[in-house]
Amino acid sequence: EAEVPVASQDEQARAAGAEAALRIVLVKVAGASSTLDNPSVAAALPGAINYLAQFYYTNLSYPPREAGPAAEPGLHVVFAPRTVDAILRRAGEPVLPPNRPATLLWLALDDGTGQRLMSRDVDTALAGWLGFHAARRGMPLLFPQMDLEDTAAVTPEQLWTLETEGPVRAAQRYGTPSVLLARLTRSGDGAWLGEWCHVLAEQSSNGQGGAPTLDALAQQLAGFVADAVAAHYAVKAGDAGAAQLRLQVDGVSGFAAYQKLSGLLRGMTSVRGLQLVLVDRATFHFELLTNTSLETVLRELSLLRQLQSEGAEGELRYRWVGG
Repeated sequence: EAEVPVASQDEQARAAGAEAALRIVLVKVAGASSTLDNPSVAAALPGAINYLAQFYYTNLSYPPREAGPAAEPGLHVVFAPRTVDAILRRAGEPVLPPNRPATLLWLALDDGTGQRLMSRDVDTALAGWLGFHAARRGMPLLFPQMDLEDTAAVTPEQLWTLETEGPVRAAQRYGTPSVLLARLTRSGDGAWLGEWCHVLAEQSSNGQGGAPTLDALAQQLAGFVADAVAAHYAVKAGDAGAAQLRLQVDGVSGFAAYQKLSGLLRGMTSVRGLQLVLVDRATFHFELLTNTSLETVLRELSLLRQLQSEGAEGELRYRWVGG
């Protein structure tokens, strides 16, 4: 689902709004902004109004901004998940699993008063726009608490050089593998410039941007994070032939735990079928059917906080810690 501004409630405006909403939804589900460049995806956009499962008119409210309205009329649109999934799979596009890691943001700002660390409680406009644009991409964000532990571990000078070691180590207390470092500067003409580095699974990627307003730069930053996470976790069907994988999960005590576990497994984007093949006390053995690679399945399993890996590298053996 998505919300977009509309000029009126007539049929033409509704059709335009539906197409704009489908663009947002396709990118949100696929994870990568390049999805809209696929000709097959682009061909589906003009028929967006035919894919509506539900819609209603609403009022859109925005975080504090330097330019533009604080609120405007909008259209809330819902598309059937199977329809969106079919468009992407038919186009050969990857799909980012809905269970996504949060990204911890370490940001340093210089708005003309000197370099300092961003605080969610102080820099409410920036935090609001980062959250707004991240939500449009279906990407959870974490802001540091900026307590004594954080400010002792990370300094504005570190972020200004995009030095990763200290901030990544300090991020361990937040329990997420996805970390972003960024420095944002306001120039003399009021425009904003930024450079950033994303770290995930010991791999890093760098980017930069510039925009006349802080909310526009926040959109670029949130888009960079979403693309970086999608590059690591997105599932593309057809990476390998159909395969059956054996998964062992220990510590599953009780029917409620089994129900929750099987629901999580069936909800995985890389799993096309699931069958329970053996139960030995609190150890459950499943057969997973997938048409992607083992590496992709392992990456998606790593996103399930209820499972703790206990096997050797490449072995599908876990312990249930979800209660």
